[in-house]
Parts: sequence; C-alpha cells; structure tokens
Amino acid sequence: MNLPAIRHVPLSEDAQVLGGGRFLFRLRTARGDVKASSITWGERFVRPGSSPDFSTQPLRRAGSDELFDIWEAEVETSFKRIRYYFTVEDASARLCFAAQEFHERIDPFAGPFFSLPYASERAVPGVPAWARTSVGYHVFPMTFASGIREVKDFGLEEVLKTRKWDPARTGGTLAGIAANLDYVCDLGVDLLYLNPVFTSGSYHKYNVTDYFSVDPCFGGDAALVDLVRKCHDRGIRVILDGIFNHSGADFFAFRDLVEKGAGSRYRDWFFPHSFPVVPADPANYETFAFNWKFPRLNTANPDVREYLLHVGTHWIEKAGIDGWRLDVADEVDSGFWREFRRAVRSVKPDAFLLMETWQDAHAWLSGDQLDSAMNYPLHRSLCRFFADRATDAEGFDREVWRLLTRYHRSVQEVQWNFLDGSDVPRFLAGARGDLRRLRLASVFLFTHVGIPVLYYGDELGVHGVAGREDRSLMPWEALGSERDLRSFFRRLISIRRAHEDALAGTYETVRADSGGGTYVYRRSGVGEELTVVLNNSDEVRREDLLGLVRPRATELLGDARLEDDNGHPFVTLPALSAAIFLVERESGGRDERAR
Repeated sequence: MNLPAIRHVPLSEDAQVLGGGRFLFRLRTARGDVKASSITWGERFVRPGSSPDFSTQPLRRAGSDELFDIWEAEVETSFKRIRYYFTVEDASARLCFAAQEFHERIDPFAGPFFSLPYASERAVPGVPAWARTSVGYHVFPMTFASGIREVKDFGLEEVLKTRKWDPARTGGTLAGIAANLDYVCDLGVDLLYLNPVFTSGSYHKYNVTDYFSVDPCFGGDAALVDLVRKCHDRGIRVILDGIFNHSGADFFAFRDLVEKGAGSRYRDWFFPHSFPVVPADPANYETFAFNWKFPRLNTANPDVREYLLHVGTHWIEKAGIDGWRLDVADEVDSGFWREFRRAVRSVKPDAFLLMETWQDAHAWLSGDQLDSAMNYPLHRSLCRFFADRATDAEGFDREVWRLLTRYHRSVQEVQWNFLDGSDVPRFLAGARGDLRRLRLASVFLFTHVGIPVLYYGDELGVHGVAGREDRSLMPWEALGSERDLRSFFRRLISIRRAHEDALAGTYETVRADSGGGTYVYRRSGVGEELTVVLNNSDEVRREDLLGLVRPRATELLGDARLEDDNGHPFVTLPALSAAIFLVERESGGRDERAR
C-alpha cells in the first residue's frame, strides 16, 4: 500500500459541514492502490461510565485524477462534535488511518482520531440559494442589440485595429437589450451578466471614468434602472461587472494625481513610482498588466475602500441589481472583499458575488469573501477535450475530478461554467466551426455541477479564427438559419429546469475511455437519475451499457438508439453526439453516492 499518497485534511474540503446533520468526508489514495475504504465516526466526547458510540460507513471511489483516487462518503448524524478515522484495504493489508498516522487498530477510548470540533451551520459557505438553479446569459452590451433584433455597427473592426473608439458612434444599448428580453426569455435563462456599463472612454468600458454613472452611449442611468426592472418582471436577475482593481486614466482621482503630483490628496489612492505621474507607456505607476490606461487602485486605503464600497451598494439600491462580477478580483486584497461582502449583503442579503480569476480561487471562496469564480480551469479542459480533442475521455475525467474536489460542495454548485466569454476565443474557432462539437460540449456544460452560462451568439453559431470574435456583433440575421441550434439550447435548458433535483445531486463517472472519446457519467437525486453518454469521436459507437442505463430509461435528448438484447442494454451513438437518459427509481431517498 502506498502510504505516503494517503491524505485527509481535517477542517478543509476533505471534511465538509453540509448542514442539517449532513457531512461530506473525503480521502485521497494512490490511483488504483486501495481496493476498499470506510469511515468510522462517533461523538467526540464519551460520557463518564459510557462506552464509545461509533458507526461505520463505506466510502465510494467517486473519481480519479492522474495520480490519485478520491473516496467520499456523505454521513448523517445528530452529533455536532465528531471524531473519526478511516480504514483502507489493499490486496494484502488492512490499516486504520487517523491523525496522519497508520495503525492496525484504533483504541475506541484513546484513539488517535481525526476531529471535527463543532459542526456550526456557519461553516457552510452562504451562497445565494437562487444561484444554485440559475442558467446564465452573458452579454457584451456594445455589440448585442440597439433595437429589436438588430445592432448598429459602431466601426468594430476599426476599433479593434486602432484601439480607438469614437463616442459619437454608438452600438448596442441597454434599451436594445430590454427590447430583446423576449428572445432571452425564450431561451429559458434567468440570470443576465453584463460586461461593464459605467462611463468610460473605451468601447469595452474596463477603464472606468465615473463609477456612479452609466455611460451615455448605453442610455444613462435610467436605461439601467429600466432594464433591471423589466428583467425582474420576467424572473431574470441581473449582475454587473465591477472593476475595483483599477480605474481608467481619466478617473477624477487619477487626473488630480497627474495634475498635482505628490501634493494631490489622491496620491495614496494609487501606486506612483515617481513624480510627475505621466499617463503614457511605459507607466511610472502600478497598472493592471502593463497597460498605462488602467492605473491600479490602492484598496488598502480607507478612502478608496469607502468609495468603492459605496459603488457596490449604490447600484443595488438605485437599480436593484442582484450582484457583481468582480474583475481581476485575485489582485485585490482579501480584507477589501470581506468588507465588500458585508456592505453588499447588508442591502441585499442574497446578492451574488462572482470573482474573475483564471486560477484556483480557493483563497477567496471560504464563505467570508466571494461566492463563486469564473471557472477558467474547466473552460480550458472543455476546449482541450471537445474543441481541440487534445486529450482522451480518461484525461478529461481526471481534470473534471480535480476541479470537483477543489471547493466546498455549496461553492461547487455555483461555479460559473462557460464555453465562451468576452476574454477568450469563441469555442467554435477552436472546433473549426463544427457545430457538433459545440452541441457535445454544451450537453456536458448543462448537465455538470455549477451554473451553466451561455455567451450571446453561441446559440446562433458565432465563430471565426481571426480578430475578436469573442466580442463580435450579435448576428441577428442568423436567427432563421440557426433555428435548429437555438432550439437545441432551449431543449438543454428545459431539461435542466425539469430535472433540477438530479442535477443538484451526486456526480459519478461511469466510463471514461483511455485513448478514446466515450464518456459516461451519472447525476442522481431523489427518485431519479440522469445518465449522460458522450461520443467524442468521429465514428459511430455501440456501447455496452449493462447496469448503466436500464432498458426502461427514457431518452431526453440525442439521436441515440437504445436496444434491449435479452435484458442487456446497448446504445448506438452517431459520431460527435450525445444522449441524456432519464431513469426513474422506484424508491425515494437521497442517493448517498458522493459527488
């Protein structure tokens, strides 16, 4: 047995308080090394004159990455103080693992034990309940709509070439988004994320000039208030882009610093290296990346904090927005985010706080700062497997499980999962325009753990390999020709709505081909389960699904042919296609297989 590979970290994602007397325990072992494992737990303290009261439950091998197997068990108990240990077995040995030690047996009185000192409900990260079942639609305002099913071209090609935008030439507006809410509603989404809308000298608005005004090119403050109201009337929540890591070079405080130098009252709002401060390349002050147009804000400064906290609450109070997507959040100090969370939640207790980071977000998602992260690591895995096909199903599954075990379960349930966005090339560019790959990847996206997000235009097949197709004009003229693709997304979203319980339940890998593209997984909830079969190959596949898909399963989506050969089920899938099967279980009760 490979003992150094065995790991459990108490008071971490390995020992989660789920609430309601439920706990998730996790153990890591070397891949393929351990054949069985279990957890034994009991009350942390023993009453004088009493015997220890212990229970034992098997752990299930839930998934694997390149090096390790992940074992999990969901435990229900009335105990709030728990001591526990694990038992692991291979072909020749059986050992107990507790307090980072191995023993042949554990003394029930003396231990050693792992310990969960007290199961406070506050240990569960408080993410908004509504976010767990949301489906997002991401809009870049300048290029989405200026009227019903139309958008003005503000000279996008020239802007991208010269990086100069003429405010007199406007494109999409907030009124344009409002005019097309019936289109958005028809897709079935209920969460709208808008890239920056505040006054700025650029078309993308990431260099903010005035945080307290909506850019006139979008219609001003009244247009935002009206859009949010109309969205709420249709059951759609709205989150805005908050740029608090840096401002624009025309921001009033930075202009004052440029004009007055070391004597500026706003000197400590930024990080000048020398004086005079010159807004030019190369910058003699800290910036986002190395762009002189984005002077970095000093969020440790009390005045800056007060100003930005006011921004955070102002638009909730004035426009009724439902939360923030926070740009470059991993470069802002954690103390600020703690204050930001308290301020925002004081005016809207269920406001959603989504961070941008392209890396592991663990440091910000423990329940005292932010709720969710844009899942760029999953995005990269989706592109590698479905678009580029640079990895096989087994490799993809390893990446999936590495991410599934990264955060607390409640945080995993609201991860922002996407194929496309305003800062990455369109998925179809990497897939060379093959809509089958887009459909295949989208089936995974909409049946996975987290919030699935559709980027505007994906439902109309936006793609390309040059320029900035990630922010291209919405191709409203394609509505007729891409009707089937749009219907496909509507169907996916309706399946997610109709089977929220299964898709909020456990995730289990059923099959992940080594060297191939067949990937099968199961989502299980109370009374029903969904089995998803993906054929990410160029060949028709006939898969033996004995024990995986019951003969009575109902196909919810796909072109699969399910055959019952004397009680032995087979499924035949065309190349680059997927199928979703619904299996209704006879008895209720939550499936205890660990996610």
